Amino acid sequence: MRKVCLFWDDILISKFDYEDKKELFDVGKKLLEQGLRSNHSLTYQRFVYRTHLSSVSSRKKDKKPIWNSDHQLALGAMTALVIMRDIEELDDPSCGLFFPPLYKKSLIQKKKLKKFKI
Repeated sequence: MRKVCLFWDDILISKFDYEDKKELFDVGKKLLEQGLRSNHSLTYQRFVYRTHLSSVSSRKKDKKPIWNSDHQLALGAMTALVIMRDIEELDDPSCGLFFPPLYKKSLIQKKKLKKFKI
């Protein structure tokens, strides 16, 4: 099981587990298709997805509750923006998707402890 982290405006919005990257991008593809079937233009969809991600990040900044459906829609919005090439699919923790490496937590913690020993 791998993890993906969603960042927007340098804030971690949420983390998800996934089996395959195709599984992640299918969520965004379905969201785009649903919007096109409802006769919404791509520019309008781009505006809505960016607005939703900004509202979720501002709720996170203000330490307000974020519902599970908002997390799932944030994943769909982020992957839809990547599909539309509005956001690059880079491991950019400032704004976008971040795929952390597959390390065990104990190994990461040991490395951090070694750095800070005097």
